[in-house]
Amino acid sequence: MQRFLKMFGVATVALALAGCTGGDGKYVPVIGKLQVGGQPAEGAQVTLVPTNASIIDPMSRPTGLVEADGSYKLSTYDPSRRKTYDGVPPGEYKVTIAWLPPLHVGEKADQKKRPIDKLGGRYIDPAKSPYPVVVKEPRTELDLIDLKDSKRN
Repeated sequence: MQRFLKMFGVATVALALAGCTGGDGKYVPVIGKLQVGGQPAEGAQVTLVPTNASIIDPMSRPTGLVEADGSYKLSTYDPSRRKTYDGVPPGEYKVTIAWLPPLHVGEKADQKKRPIDKLGGRYIDPAKSPYPVVVKEPRTELDLIDLKDSKRN
């Protein structure tokens, strides 16, 4: 009986972890563009937060950094496999954005001072995000996001 319970427990954990990767482990390529005041927001971090929080472990939220031309592509970290996958599990999400100052090679983050988001934290809370997205196969290209100039409200 104990052996059965152990096997049942392992099977339950495996099913739960499968739910963390979109159920079937598929990752859909997702790209987009981010601008602030019409200019590329190079270095900003774009993150997708599932509308159903039980779908993806908070540590594995799809994330990407904005390149010099304003483009980004998202990848997802799977903590159960300790692997990063190009793409995003299919589903419904809210876009969050943070634009922190970059660290330079050899520079350490100041643990006493919290970095200031260039966007004033306006796009960090998924509950307030005005950018819902649906990720579906075979590929998802998100609409251009052009935020207000960070120096203006």
